[in-house]
Amino acid sequence: MARLRLSVLVLFGLMGGVTTTARAQERAFDTGKVGITLTDGLSLLRLTAGGLSGVRQTDRSVLIIGEASTRVNYLSATLLDSAVVGPGDLAGVDYVIRKRVRITLGDSASTGGTARPMEVTTRVLGFTGVGGAVVEYLVKNVSATDATVNAGWMTFPQIGGNYGGEATSYDPSDGIARVSTGADFVGLKAIIPADAVFHARNWTDYSADEADDIATDSTRYSILRIATSTLALAPDPIGSMNMVNAGQRTLGPGATTRFVYAIGYGTSSDDLTDQMQTLVVNYEFITDVADRSQPTAGGFRLLGASPNPFNPTTAISYQMSAVSNVRLDVFDALGRRVRTLVNETQTVGAHRATFDASGLPSGLYLVRLTAGGRVATQRATLIR
Repeated sequence: MARLRLSVLVLFGLMGGVTTTARAQERAFDTGKVGITLTDGLSLLRLTAGGLSGVRQTDRSVLIIGEASTRVNYLSATLLDSAVVGPGDLAGVDYVIRKRVRITLGDSASTGGTARPMEVTTRVLGFTGVGGAVVEYLVKNVSATDATVNAGWMTFPQIGGNYGGEATSYDPSDGIARVSTGADFVGLKAIIPADAVFHARNWTDYSADEADDIATDSTRYSILRIATSTLALAPDPIGSMNMVNAGQRTLGPGATTRFVYAIGYGTSSDDLTDQMQTLVVNYEFITDVADRSQPTAGGFRLLGASPNPFNPTTAISYQMSAVSNVRLDVFDALGRRVRTLVNETQTVGAHRATFDASGLPSGLYLVRLTAGGRVATQRATLIR
C-alpha cells in the first residue's frame, strides 16, 4: 500500500551524521537511535527506527492549517529556503533542520480568488542518542487581513514498515499518544500548546481509497475542529490517521503563532515514555520557559526555587487554584529525572516542596510541575 510515494536517496558524511539528498529534496539526520527526514517544500517528516537506513515507523507527519472547509492547506507549499544546521549552531542541540515555505489557504477556484497566503518556518531539533525529535512550526499571516485558523499535526503510522494493525491509545495525564503493534512504539505529543486535543480514526473513515489519501479538505477541516480527545482506537487492517489538534488562533496581518510537537520511538511502552520525556525536557532546557510558568487555565502557578542558585537544598513554591493531581519532578541537563518531589492529589492554596540535591553534581536542573494535563517549568542552578 502506498499512502504517499517519496523517493529516498541519501548521501552520508555531512556534518557528522547530518545528511542531505542528492537532489536537495530532503534533509535528514541520524541520532544513533532514529533517523529523521524532512522533505523540502511540503515539509513532510518521517521517522525510521535504528537510524536513517532503518525501518520506517511513520509514513509522514505534516502540519495542516485550515480557515474554512474551502481554505485548508495540505501537501501544497513553495519552498523559500532550507538548511541543515550542524552541531553548535543552537546550544544544547546536536542536529537542526530549518525550512521556510509559502502556503495558501484554499485556491483561486475554491475561494473566488481570495486564497490567503501564509508562511511557515519549520525547525526540527535532534539530540544524539535520543529516539525522536522536536518539531517547531512558526506560522505567519502574510495577508492584509485577520486570519482565524485551526491547526493540527497529522501523522500516518507505518509501524515496523507496514501499514495497518496498529493500536492507538492516548493518556491525558502525560499528553502522549502511543501507536503500537506490540513490538514497535511511536509517540506523539504537543508541547505548545500543552492542552492540545488528540484524535485518531481508521484509515477508511478518513479516506475513501484504501491505498491513497483522497480525503477532502472538508473532511480535514472537520477533523481540525474536533475538541474531544480519542482515548483509544482498536487495530484496523488498513491503518489509521492520527491528529494532534492545536485549536484555533486569530492572527492579524504580519502576526505569528508557534506550534511545537514531539515525535518519538521506543521498543516498549516504557522505553517510548523515556524517549518522549527526554525530548520534552531537552526542549524546555534550550528554550525560554518563562511563558510556561505563568498562571494557566488548569489552575496553578509555579513560583520557582528559593534560593536560586542553591547548595544543597532549595524550596520550590507553587500555587493551586483548583484541586488536582500534582506531580513535581526535577531533571538534569541530560533529561534524566533525578527527583520526584510530589506525586499526589493536592488542594487549593500555596504549596512548597524541598529539593535536596545532596549527591548530585553542580549544574543546571529543570523543575517541572504537572497538574491537570498542563505543565510549568523553571530552571534551578546547583553551585557547590
